[in-house]
Amino acid sequence: MQISVLENATTEIMESVCDIFCIGQYAGICAGKCMTNTSSQTCINGTICDGYNNAVCARKCYDNYIQTCIEDHICNGTNVGTCGGECYNKLYQTCFDGIICTNMNAALCGGKCFSKNPGRTCINGTVCNGFNMDTCAGNCYSKLLQQCLNDTICNGTNSGICAGTCYDRNSQKCFNEILCNGSNAGICAGKCFNNVYSQRCFDGVLCNGFNPGMCNGKCYDRLSQTCIDGVLCNSTDNAVCNGKCYNSIFQKCLQGVVCTLWPSILVCADKCYNNAYEKCVGGIVTPLYT
Repeated sequence: MQISVLENATTEIMESVCDIFCIGQYAGICAGKCMTNTSSQTCINGTICDGYNNAVCARKCYDNYIQTCIEDHICNGTNVGTCGGECYNKLYQTCFDGIICTNMNAALCGGKCFSKNPGRTCINGTVCNGFNMDTCAGNCYSKLLQQCLNDTICNGTNSGICAGTCYDRNSQKCFNEILCNGSNAGICAGKCFNNVYSQRCFDGVLCNGFNPGMCNGKCYDRLSQTCIDGVLCNSTDNAVCNGKCYNSIFQKCLQGVVCTLWPSILVCADKCYNNAYEKCVGGIVTPLYT
């Protein structure tokens, strides 16, 4: 078989290369494939590329004037690199553990980029702003001005936690998760009272005074009163007779009656009498001599 060639220059030419037929005046062959125009195409390592400044990266064409092949990745630019399978610009970006950060002064904190400006630090995976910082349950706080108590940030350096709430130990007290106001506060039967120095709690009863006491369920002042066998007496008394207070220095108890401390004193019914000049007749006191 004879191949005819027309004299017209624009007429397509059919070439035979190794039994592969390619059509076109500037046709060519590349790794067994036809090239349509060898003046604008190149064959690089068996890959057909369009253009002149070509190179091949992982069987893909790229312009090596404005692109770079790194680890089988085509990246735009010449001062580039790959990070986590992605391209980045080394002039403006940094790579940390496969993460691209868009700041040359960047660092990685908790898997995220942050700018290492003065006063910014990474603490336990959290970015904190300021100096002398720490973290509390993932939140930043100032160790100079705050405390971390039970994963709660409290203001002040003498703070406490009461029922999950921060309080100032200088002006408040916490009793069994009950918060009371006042530096001298106390608790009585689940209720706050103001001053432990001028008040006291006895079995759930709040008593006022600087030296209070409890006598048979009642408050009393220890300075002026005394409690004897559950009976509230004056401080001058020291004994009780049938529920009545008396002073044993000057008095005595006879048959449940408080009498004057005289040797000749006896009791008639419920009355005291002096047997030196009185007598008891039928429960009635009468003069001894009439």
